[in-house]
Amino acid sequence: MEHKFSPDFSLSNLNAGKEAKELMRFLQSIQGKRILSGQHSNKASCPDIGYIKRITGKTPAVLGFDLLSYSNAVETPESTWECIDEVENNKRSVEAALEWAGKGAVITLTWHWFSPTKGRNKSFYAENTDFALDEVLKEKGMDYEAMLSDLEKIAGVLKAFKDEKVPVLWRPLHEADGNWFWWGANPAAFKELYRLMYKLFTEKYQLDNLIWVLNAPGDEYYPGDDVVDINSIDSYADKIKGTTLKSDFERLSQASTGKKPNAIGEIGTIPNLDALQEEEIPWLWYMLWNSFPADPQWNTVEGLIRGFNHPFSLNLEDLQAYKK
Repeated sequence: MEHKFSPDFSLSNLNAGKEAKELMRFLQSIQGKRILSGQHSNKASCPDIGYIKRITGKTPAVLGFDLLSYSNAVETPESTWECIDEVENNKRSVEAALEWAGKGAVITLTWHWFSPTKGRNKSFYAENTDFALDEVLKEKGMDYEAMLSDLEKIAGVLKAFKDEKVPVLWRPLHEADGNWFWWGANPAAFKELYRLMYKLFTEKYQLDNLIWVLNAPGDEYYPGDDVVDINSIDSYADKIKGTTLKSDFERLSQASTGKKPNAIGEIGTIPNLDALQEEEIPWLWYMLWNSFPADPQWNTVEGLIRGFNHPFSLNLEDLQAYKK
């Protein structure tokens, strides 16, 4: 791929705040020159971040957190120990994210949205709930009101970041094109829900600190350039050796007619940074998923040290100097 990618970094929200605009300008300044390292933590204690720091001497620049425990209906019937453990350890993730933001980290948030009308166990999975999004959106009954209640609650959570002047790379309704989450079962319904959330969060709740990161790369799931700031994809291919996701980059670019920049929302192994640099594939950031850095099936100690100390990688320790 020839490096002729020149997307639009202006924000879709015309009322976007100063901090969000500054972050987008920074992302524009590094595109094709460097890539931000990233790590997701589904636990407020952030053991993955601590592990990476001990092993590599570096701290990821982009830190991901999940609003999983902030849904209204997390206490589902038939919850397994795994589900309960995940919810309990996720609590206070907002406080952890704000603390890291105060240290200069770039914050990205996602939301494993437990079904608004409950369900079974981890009810964000489509197989564990009878919540039919397409029908709910048509009927606009009690289930619809329950969904709006969840959105209102999460808007309140996100307001904490706005109040602290923290911009957020907001990656909602992720992996919709995979069909395993209830919000992705129907492409048309997904787009309607995404646009509803966008309208509520930007207009009613005035969350002008959000940068909207779409995480549904299929063309039929694309909700429109007017509600997307950055395209992203999740990939768990190419264990250990790393990859460039070149074909995925090209597919994402086509989904938004080349108007939106691209990022790797989730990945199991650090990408092949040598190849990314040589081939000029301008991903903005990558984010390792929780527990994967210490999993030898996905990352070796040597690979972590090499990746986080690679000259193409920007870590938290580099951000202030680079921004200057």
